[in-house]
Amino acid sequence: MSENATLFEFIAGESAHDHFDASARGQFAMVPEGWKVDSLEKLQETPNRIKACPVFRNTASLTAYINRFADAGVAVVESSAGRRQITAKLDYHRVDKTPGWSDWTPTFQAQFDPRYARWRNISGSPMTQKRAGEFLEERAVDVMEPDPATIMDMVMQFDALKKVTFRQSTRLHDGQRQFHYQEENEARGAVTLPERIKIRTPVFEGMEPDVLVVRLRYNIDDGKLVFTFEIHDMEQVEDRAFQRCEDAVRVEISDSIPIYSVI
Repeated sequence: MSENATLFEFIAGESAHDHFDASARGQFAMVPEGWKVDSLEKLQETPNRIKACPVFRNTASLTAYINRFADAGVAVVESSAGRRQITAKLDYHRVDKTPGWSDWTPTFQAQFDPRYARWRNISGSPMTQKRAGEFLEERAVDVMEPDPATIMDMVMQFDALKKVTFRQSTRLHDGQRQFHYQEENEARGAVTLPERIKIRTPVFEGMEPDVLVVRLRYNIDDGKLVFTFEIHDMEQVEDRAFQRCEDAVRVEISDSIPIYSVI
């Protein structure tokens, strides 16, 4: 009798009294070399369990999904400020310590609002007078203080002072900076610029706008004025904004679903 025939007889004999029990644990299969155990799940009308990892751009979509599918005593939510991510595990371990698969994990991944991202991308990076004027003109819509008219006056001054040589700066009593310059014809003048501006923009998509302070740093380099915009306390701004995302989730889901802070 061939080896394969003997194997088939063994399998047939074993199957007569031993069956796989989906509810049991610690089961295993001994598979001869060259053979494999294949699942027939794909031939069923429905899968054995839900496996889904949708990623949402706003907390409202995540909480709507959780409220539709979550079961109390099973679902948990994990919030990671470091990863700017809030994940629900809808098939987590049960309170009676029955283990779960954690294969059903809808997630909110915080995305920077495009308006905030523009300021964030240039924060701390020196730029020329011309580029600073172009940026302020482009993003004047975000600025709350000073008013838009004052911002546009600044832009026009930048354009008019392209060919001057800046000599020195003075800090005024109101916190502004005054820069003294000399034109090609030896005429002298001065221009006053603010030390900070306030912008209004959401930090993350789908959230309410925040009022943020942007510091303006100036440096005279070989007669040219160099600008640096810096979002004040940027890390803390983003931490607080993400905390509000977590708070929004906490308010909208059932009290029976715990939220854990994770790394």
